[in-house]
Amino acid sequence: MFKSFPTAKAAMLLLLLTLFIAPSMTHAQDITDLGGTISAQYQTGSPPGEEYTNLTDNNASTKYLTFNASAWIQYRTNSGYIVTGYAITSANDAAERDPLNWTLQGSNDGVNWSTIDTRTNEDFPDRFQKRSFAFSNSAGYTYYRFNLTNNSGTILQLAEIELFGTPASGNWTANWIWAADQGPNNTWLSFRKKVTLSAQPSKAITRIAAENKYWLYVNDSLVVRDGGLDIRPDLNNTYYDEIDLAPYLKSGENTIAALVWYKGGADGYSQRTVDNGGFLFEAAVTGASPASIVSDNSWKVKLNPAFNRGTFNFKYAVSGTITFNNATFLDPIPNVVKAGYYRITGSGNPWTKCADESGSYTLPGVCDVAYGSENNQLKPAGDYKWVEWPVSYDAMNTMQGWQTASYNDASWGNATAKGAPPVAPWNTLVPRTIPFWKDYGLTAYNNAFPSTINSNTIITENLDINIQGTPYLKVDAPAGVRIKIILNDFYWQEYITRAGVQEFECFAWQNSSSHNVKYDFSNVTGTVTILDMKFRQTSYNTAIRGVFLGDDVRLNSLWNKSKNTSRVCMRDIFYDCPNRERGQWWGDVSEQILYSFYLYDQNANLLAKKAFRELMHTQKADGSLYTTAPGIAFHLPDQNMAAVAMLWKYYQYTGDADLIREVYPQAKKFIDYCASTANSDGMLILQPNVWNWIDWGSNMDIVTGSANTVCNALYITLLDAMINMADLTGASSDKTYYQTLQNRVKSQFNNYFWNPAANAYVFHRNNGVQSSVIDDRSNAWAVLAGMVDDSRKAGVLAVLKNQYNAGPYQEMYIEMALSMLNANDALTRMRSRYAVMIDNWSSTLWEEFPASNSSSNHAWSAGPLYQLSAYTLGVRPTLPAYNEFIFQPQVTNLNTMLASIPSPKGDIIVSYIRDANVFTQTLINPLNTVAIVAIPKGMLAAGVKEIDANKVAIWKNGSFIAGVSGISYVGEDTDYIRFRVQPGTWKFTAFSQATTADGPVVLYIDCNYGGKAVSLPVGSYNLSDLIARGMPNDSVSSIRVLNGYRAVLYWDANFSGNTLTKTADTSCLADEGWNDVLSSIIIQPITARKETTATDKLQPAGDDKTGVQLYPNPASNVLTVYLGNVGYRYLNIIDMNGRTAITKTLPSEASSVTIDVSHLKKGIYSVVLKGGRNGNLLKKVVVE
Repeated sequence: MFKSFPTAKAAMLLLLLTLFIAPSMTHAQDITDLGGTISAQYQTGSPPGEEYTNLTDNNASTKYLTFNASAWIQYRTNSGYIVTGYAITSANDAAERDPLNWTLQGSNDGVNWSTIDTRTNEDFPDRFQKRSFAFSNSAGYTYYRFNLTNNSGTILQLAEIELFGTPASGNWTANWIWAADQGPNNTWLSFRKKVTLSAQPSKAITRIAAENKYWLYVNDSLVVRDGGLDIRPDLNNTYYDEIDLAPYLKSGENTIAALVWYKGGADGYSQRTVDNGGFLFEAAVTGASPASIVSDNSWKVKLNPAFNRGTFNFKYAVSGTITFNNATFLDPIPNVVKAGYYRITGSGNPWTKCADESGSYTLPGVCDVAYGSENNQLKPAGDYKWVEWPVSYDAMNTMQGWQTASYNDASWGNATAKGAPPVAPWNTLVPRTIPFWKDYGLTAYNNAFPSTINSNTIITENLDINIQGTPYLKVDAPAGVRIKIILNDFYWQEYITRAGVQEFECFAWQNSSSHNVKYDFSNVTGTVTILDMKFRQTSYNTAIRGVFLGDDVRLNSLWNKSKNTSRVCMRDIFYDCPNRERGQWWGDVSEQILYSFYLYDQNANLLAKKAFRELMHTQKADGSLYTTAPGIAFHLPDQNMAAVAMLWKYYQYTGDADLIREVYPQAKKFIDYCASTANSDGMLILQPNVWNWIDWGSNMDIVTGSANTVCNALYITLLDAMINMADLTGASSDKTYYQTLQNRVKSQFNNYFWNPAANAYVFHRNNGVQSSVIDDRSNAWAVLAGMVDDSRKAGVLAVLKNQYNAGPYQEMYIEMALSMLNANDALTRMRSRYAVMIDNWSSTLWEEFPASNSSSNHAWSAGPLYQLSAYTLGVRPTLPAYNEFIFQPQVTNLNTMLASIPSPKGDIIVSYIRDANVFTQTLINPLNTVAIVAIPKGMLAAGVKEIDANKVAIWKNGSFIAGVSGISYVGEDTDYIRFRVQPGTWKFTAFSQATTADGPVVLYIDCNYGGKAVSLPVGSYNLSDLIARGMPNDSVSSIRVLNGYRAVLYWDANFSGNTLTKTADTSCLADEGWNDVLSSIIIQPITARKETTATDKLQPAGDDKTGVQLYPNPASNVLTVYLGNVGYRYLNIIDMNGRTAITKTLPSEASSVTIDVSHLKKGIYSVVLKGGRNGNLLKKVVVE
């Protein structure tokens, strides 16, 4: 009901409020008019025409109504703003529905919120009444959220919200600083600042930006290595880093130093350069004064003379007239115009150009001279793929200790202030939203290095894997030795020695695609003593949580190579390849995001979220997208459709609805663009002036103006994603629009592309004529789009089994489609297509089939990682964020599989083992998840007779048996029997119809003669015999023995290991230490009873032809490794991040070794045994 507040008084109060409030918002603008995204807690269920999108339509006669007493409303701006006021307009009726109490919160990531205004018992006396509110706020945010509660009842409504603010960049008090000039390209500047603090701060949140990279030192310690991102958030703006420097600051004088590398030059595919170098630093200090530390013209600056700006050959401490040509210096950079430069020896001054190529110059005294070119931005394969300048560091010009507190910078100049944000060319500053790099520390190589060299030499140090990082060396050398450091074919760095002992670590990271690091020593004029050589691995900061193992070692190798490929192809962005290109190609990225869900912890999702924002925030005016966004190099419509469709899968795996709501308007605009390229039948047509790519590989027929099968199938799947996103965001009218578009394509798809005579889909249709080309891609995408009915499956299956046209990019989708038709055929194809890569020396996967001389680390080739985990093993979310997921293994020729699947709820551990008459499927699902466990009927040839869960029968001959807490029945179809399973540890055992027989001995799975029972006649039963009769390995808990018979129980298979003889019933073998350990048994008639007692458990059951066993597994304190008879000499235990946790040399002919694992963190580890007669062996152990 209405509150009894006099209208006249209300009007007077409003007038007074307006008079007082208006000045505080004089320069603010309504940021809801500047482009952004409105979202709400309840986006569905509103009456027609009363949706949440009305809140920012500048029309007070419309409203948002939700049938909830409280709700949040969120607005995401396109860039940060400092909001200092807002207005709320009441709706047309029912004052009890008006907001009464609320808070306004701000956030820069949509996750962590700060309350900036709180109101209670507010009143809207009139309908359509606009009330304004002002408050003090100096923090900028990109997300703003109202948390509102109504007056009374169960309905909340309001007509309009407005947010008044100024650009958030305006809250920076720091200035961008640099030298007086703008650049030049490939320049390294050193900055210093002394600050005296009254106390050690409790907090010093520091925002740092650089054009392009920086290394930050605080009080003699390197705090940030390789700071900043080599990418932009969009076409115009700039990322900044944030770090709390309080742990590094102290009471009294503090020294802050920064080395900044401005790259400049030509744009890369995804990198965009500007013409200005710059550095920005702003620390908000808590618990000490001054309250802030900012970059300004009081900072000291100096061009760092140790870094050469180009590629040169040098001569030192020379005088007289010098001719600058190849004969004097040798050619430092072929096919480039060169020049001559000089500087006074020891001055540290910038180089001065003194002669053109082949010219001469008389030096003004004793000088160092250089011959070469400053314009040496590298162009792999003749193109500026990424902004790469080789680093050349001349130690003879090092400013020793310049970053330390004791260094005297009196001769340095003052920095030049370039303006406070949002000054051009950096414009608005955006938080990076991804963590700083993961640093594994310096580690030794896998081979020794020589102690000395006396002539030009190449030293090759082995890493044996393709990883990111920076090489390091320490030498005692004469001056002028040049050491070129090479990790791959596309980049190099060099170090030029001074005289004496010195060490150097490369600044720019590279990846070791050759598996080694070459140190190329030249100009060696005396003895060089090699004191140390090491490598610092760095990477995107996410932990590897995923595991996959099966009984096919080649597939295991392929999965691991896929993992390595994924790892090396992500850092600032997702890269297509990290050495040649470093482009965020969205065809690659859509696959990378997908298989990352099966490999990494939740930090990887931050990189995916950042990537989607970069894609959408660079959208073109017509709605199309850049395929290397945030760069503008290419437009490939097919890759862009795959990228936008991946948004919905991202939501399924992460539950991140906020991102979907944020970028939904851009996604809809992209659909509008796609629809604009359709013909009158609604089919997409390949357009001119774009790159109609589809794939590498063979057997394609790309024709501008044609309707392409892959593109139209992609369009169907994209519209599926958009229909789901419309449901999520409450955009009901959009959903109808998408359904209409999709129905038109579906209705024409088979008419356009199915060739009945060929019994297959063709590549395209052009002007009513079908292409003669039939390829695997087109047929696979028809499956993925749901267009293949039963009558067409045989023809499509034949194409996918027999035609190998696709490159690795499309191969993932082909194997997905093929696995839907015949999972075993999909594995056969995978083994065949990747055979050369599996056998190849490279630890990562190649760009093209079979393993060409192009990129040996290409992201799109790692699709098997997703296929094996999501389809072959069958773990996929069915509700967002794994609130519910399915574990549905496909029927293949694999008999064992094990995997650990990361999820937002925790790791999901799954496995299965298939024997002739028993199939065991295990699951550990974490809290707050529900699993649909699907038992594949086809795994048992004779059919499924019974299913037990944790040794209790739950299904028998078609009927569910209730009684096990946490399990309910879902149902069965021709392929699977399904159960819904609550969190916990579960072991499902399916028994074949071909089991059991009568006999004098009965084995039981449970104590007290419970659970599954198997009767055995007189005879000998090895492990395979027990399994064939329906008794799994290590499962017997009680036994009945008829009078006059003897049962000899064996710990191991093949009637080996410890024994226990039973001549009478035993209700629980656990009492004798024999629970769940039986692996073979002999049953004999006897005339006299004789009993033996059990011995303690000494070793586990055998399950490996090598005889190698790990016990116990899981282990918590001590792990015993039984080594068999293969003669292994070395043992490594490696964690999930690839780091070696334990290394041990094994005693000669040792049969076992005991290892202390109590200090290891919980998790899954690889145990690698080396030096055996049959090669190396890898096994897994769980440490808990």
